[in-house]
Amino acid sequence: MSGLFGSLVLFVLLLIGVAFYQLGVRHQVHALQSRLRTAAVTLSHQIRPEAVLALEVADDRNKPEYRELVDLFRRIAREEPQFVSIYVLRPTERADMLAFAADFVVPGRASPAAVGEEYDPRQAASLDAAFLRPTVEDEFTTDRWGTVLSGYAPIRDAAGQAIAVVGVDVSEADVRALKRDVLLLVLGVFGVAALSIAVLGWFVGRNMRKPLGRITEATTEIAAGRLDTRVRLERKDEFGVLGRHVDAMAAGLGERERIRATFGRFVSEEVAQQLLTSEHGADLGGEERIVTMLLADLSGYAALSEQLAPADVVTLLNTYFALTGEIIDRYHGCIVEFTGDGFLCVFGAPSAQPDHAERAVRCAVEMQARLADANGEWAQLETKLWHGQGTAHLRMRIGIHSGAVIAGNIGTPKREQYSVIGDAVNVAARVEQLNKDLGTDTLITEETLIRLPDALRRGPVPRGEHPIRGRSRSVTVYSI
Repeated sequence: MSGLFGSLVLFVLLLIGVAFYQLGVRHQVHALQSRLRTAAVTLSHQIRPEAVLALEVADDRNKPEYRELVDLFRRIAREEPQFVSIYVLRPTERADMLAFAADFVVPGRASPAAVGEEYDPRQAASLDAAFLRPTVEDEFTTDRWGTVLSGYAPIRDAAGQAIAVVGVDVSEADVRALKRDVLLLVLGVFGVAALSIAVLGWFVGRNMRKPLGRITEATTEIAAGRLDTRVRLERKDEFGVLGRHVDAMAAGLGERERIRATFGRFVSEEVAQQLLTSEHGADLGGEERIVTMLLADLSGYAALSEQLAPADVVTLLNTYFALTGEIIDRYHGCIVEFTGDGFLCVFGAPSAQPDHAERAVRCAVEMQARLADANGEWAQLETKLWHGQGTAHLRMRIGIHSGAVIAGNIGTPKREQYSVIGDAVNVAARVEQLNKDLGTDTLITEETLIRLPDALRRGPVPRGEHPIRGRSRSVTVYSI
C-alpha cells in the first residue's frame, strides 16, 4: 500500500515536473526574446543614421563611424553575455539582398562579416518585417555564423525612413544551456521530493506494516477457530482502535462459542446453533414437520439402579449416553429429552432432512451394534462395572415411528425447551414398549418402513399389527 501510494505520488510529481519544465523553458525563452527586442530597440535609438550611411565597402572598417558602432556593440555584449553578435544590415541596389554596415561577434565564436558583405534576408523569416517594426524570431535560423535566435529593430533617419536594421543574436547553444539549467532545477526539485517521499513512505509503511501484520495474523488465527487470539495494539491511532475492535470481536466470538458449546451440552447442537443464529430462534411456538422419532430405553434399568450405588448409576448412564450420543450426532439426530435411562431423539427437525427415516434406522442399527461391542469390552474390565450386578450385559430397546409433529419452543417466556409434540411421539413410545412383549430390541412402524430406500426396506421382519393404548388405530411393526 505504501509503495502504491508512493508510486502514485511520484507519478503525479513527474507530470508536474514535466509541466513545470515546459513552462519554465517557455518562460525563459520568452524572457530572452523580450531582452532581444529591448536590446535591438535600444540600439536602434543609439545608432546615428549618418554613421550607417557612411559605411558601404570593406575599406570603411577604418572609419571612425565603424569603430563607433563596434564599440557600442561591444559594450552591450559585455552587459549581456548571452548576445553573441550584434550587426547592422542596410538595403543594397539589389532588392533581394542586404549588406552589412557593421558586425560585432564575440571573440571565439566566428569571424565578423566585412563591411558591404551581402546577406540574403530569406535566411531569416522576420528580417523583411524588421524594416517596419521591431520583431523577434520564433524559430532558430542557420547561416554561416551558426544557428541563432535573432531580434531586430529598424534604424530610421530624421524623416522617419528606415535606412537599416540592427540585429542581435543569441546562439542555439546558449538556449540549450538555458533549457539545461531549467531541467537541472526541475530534476533537483523532483529528486528532493522523491527522496522525501521515499523516506516518508518508508517511515509510514513501517508504522503501517507492523500493526497491519499483527491484525492480519490475528484475524487469520480467529478465522481458523483460535478465538483466544488477541491483537493487543497499544496505540491511540486508527490501528489501535481497529486492534481493540478485533480483540473485542474475538472475545465476543469466544463467549458465543462457549455459550454454544455449553448450551449444546443441554440441548442438541443443531438447536443451540439455531437459537444463537436465528433472529427469532428463541420465540415460543413451532411449525408442523414430518419427522421420524426414535425413542430408546435401557432394559432392566430398575434392577440395576437398585443394585448399584447412585454414583455408579450416574457412571452407567453417562457411559451409555456418551456411546449413543456420538452415533446420534453423526447421523444429525436431535435429542430433545432425556427420560431417566432413556431419551427421545428426532430426525428431520429442527433442520429439514428428506431422508430422516433412513437416518433414524441406520442410527438405531449402529447403536445396537456399538452397545454389543461395548458389553464385551466392559466384561473384560477389572472393575466389572455393573457386570454381574443384576444383569450380564446392557440391553437397549428402541422404537421408531414417522409422522407429523409440531417442532419448536414450548414453555414460558423465561424458561423454554425445544421439543416435539404430537401423536407420533406417543406412538414411538408405545412401539418401544412393544419390544418387551415381542422379545425384540428394535421395532419400526410401517410409516417408517415405507420411507426407507429399497436396500433397507427388505431387511426388517414383520411382527404383526398391534393395538396402541389410548389410540383407536393399531400399528404394524417390524423388527430390525
